[in-house]
Amino acid sequence: MRINRSTKLNLINSRFGSRLTLNLNFSEHSIETGNLGIDLSNEKKIRYSHQFLQQLRFFVKSGSSEHEGFYFSKLNSYLASQELFLGLTYIILKGIHSSELEIKFTIHSPLAISQQLENDEDIKILHSPFFYIDIEIKNISNINQDISTFIGFDMEGQLINKNLILDDKGNSILGKGEKKFILKNLQPEQEKYHIDEEGIFRGYLTTLQIEPGENFKLGYIYAGFTDEFVFLNKFKLKKPYKLKFYYTKFFSSLDEVIEYAVIKRNEILEKSDAFEHLLTSYEAPPEKKFLIAIAFRTFLANTWLLISEMGTVEYYVWEGNFGMNSSVDVAMEVELLAKIFPWTLMLQLKEWKKYITINKVNGLFYLMHDMGLDQEVGYSYYENSSSSIYNRTSELKPLAVENNANFAILLYWYYFLTKDKELLEDLYPSALKLLIANIKKGFRKRGIANIDTTTTYNASESLYNSPLNNYLGLKECISYIMCRELSKILGLRKDSELLQKEAEKILDTLEYAKDRYGYIPVSLDTNYPGWDKKTIATADPLFYPAMTGLEDPIINKIISILTKDFDDVYHLNNTGIYGIRLVENEKITWFSKIAIIDAVCSMLFKSKKDSWKYAYEWNFNNPMAYVDGAFSNTVEWYGKNYPRGISLMWEIIYNYKK
Repeated sequence: MRINRSTKLNLINSRFGSRLTLNLNFSEHSIETGNLGIDLSNEKKIRYSHQFLQQLRFFVKSGSSEHEGFYFSKLNSYLASQELFLGLTYIILKGIHSSELEIKFTIHSPLAISQQLENDEDIKILHSPFFYIDIEIKNISNINQDISTFIGFDMEGQLINKNLILDDKGNSILGKGEKKFILKNLQPEQEKYHIDEEGIFRGYLTTLQIEPGENFKLGYIYAGFTDEFVFLNKFKLKKPYKLKFYYTKFFSSLDEVIEYAVIKRNEILEKSDAFEHLLTSYEAPPEKKFLIAIAFRTFLANTWLLISEMGTVEYYVWEGNFGMNSSVDVAMEVELLAKIFPWTLMLQLKEWKKYITINKVNGLFYLMHDMGLDQEVGYSYYENSSSSIYNRTSELKPLAVENNANFAILLYWYYFLTKDKELLEDLYPSALKLLIANIKKGFRKRGIANIDTTTTYNASESLYNSPLNNYLGLKECISYIMCRELSKILGLRKDSELLQKEAEKILDTLEYAKDRYGYIPVSLDTNYPGWDKKTIATADPLFYPAMTGLEDPIINKIISILTKDFDDVYHLNNTGIYGIRLVENEKITWFSKIAIIDAVCSMLFKSKKDSWKYAYEWNFNNPMAYVDGAFSNTVEWYGKNYPRGISLMWEIIYNYKK
């Protein structure tokens, strides 16, 4: 991507589960550095990872030229021909200095494929709160060049009062336990600590001479650390318990983080390169890879990996700028990453099980969702009528039937990936209990629920709450089939027979609808407004059957029913501007959900779709990327910084071999 003064991209760049941030904000001409969490004792609240920030400045000077840098710094003079390159584990900026110098600025965000939480080596690489910053300068002129480079902090930033860690000589001025951030240079013999004339920018200054054709490299580590409590779990407890970042299991100070990053640098980058291979080996247009890298970074910025005072581990993913802690509920497609991080799904399923509750109206079990807000978990706003969440409480309802089905589907996905029979035996009774509740909500002999039919598609007028919802019916059917397979593994014949019967009942209903209407409408309740609209959401429930390759006669018949007319339905909903609409004649689209539909089309309907191109146009130069939705060609959807854009990685994950 070419970068210039008009570039607006704000690229969120965070570490997995540890909240350390190093954002590229071209719209504000700054690199933003910041949050490690909050100090609960001060009762502060953080809404997102780039609110409390300190600016980083970088520039190169040669000969009589002014300071020249990239467009993330507020300078009078900038490098020419600036380009941005993205991977899953790196950000590279390249530019040309007026003295004929090639400048390459790289931020490494190390990652490792981590199959087991107990594998400390991989988890440390994934989760440790630091970045590597590498600067490479090449003399492409025909003469020797006298060069000076500077990298440092804006001392007027908001972090100065509590988190400043350098005095006039570059030494720490805070006590050991108070250190928050540090920029560590890896070539102390070549650099000196420097303060600019105004005393605002302080950092490292390097002076050198480079011969024609010569390369010169500089390396730094930007790190942060806090051993304060950053999260509260209030679940059914009179006294909430506190959690710290999981990395406090490995490190007791910022010095230890730096020591680890220095000593293990080669090993860390080698493992990180192996993770990067997921994207580099993927055969796709560069624009799609760029979009995936943006979406993946946004996912990382929403993750929390935590450890309690009792030593228990918890993992949460924020629902974007809303800050709601959705374990695995409204965006179950995000769990496709369990193929490379299976322990994340294990932790979420075990946590989610705690939120099974009883509907006081009908006495049936269901799962809560949105379990908390910001740095709190343990309750659902949907269960508290006095709460006010974005002034929409009265409109929001539990996703009772859908989440009951989701639990069983994701348990099957987890077992498919791990063959963890111990967890299956632990969670299966809960999955069955939830599905029996769904069965009891079925309408006569049709099988599809007619009670508690709210769905995750709350932006769609017809999909959100229609009775006899066929999207929901399909998801119920898939959950029965997957839970049936789990019951067979456990030797539970009666469960298997019950679930098979219910799946067949829904198949009969879908076949009836197809015969009567010629397609599968949104709803079978002809009194519900918009019941007869065509929707692509009917393919959504087939995502995990596709990812697991589950062969089943009922699923095969559903595929046959949908495939015949799906291309027509799909293109009927093409706006030609901002994407594929979810429902006929409705405005909204969610790019992440469309990616799931594309996956099903490709794997099961044998029809190639390229809807990612709409998401790319919406996000490649967006000041709030990743934005997951749109409802017009000019106005963005209010749900920004959403993690579920990583559904764009479905093909990478599908083809990944352990």
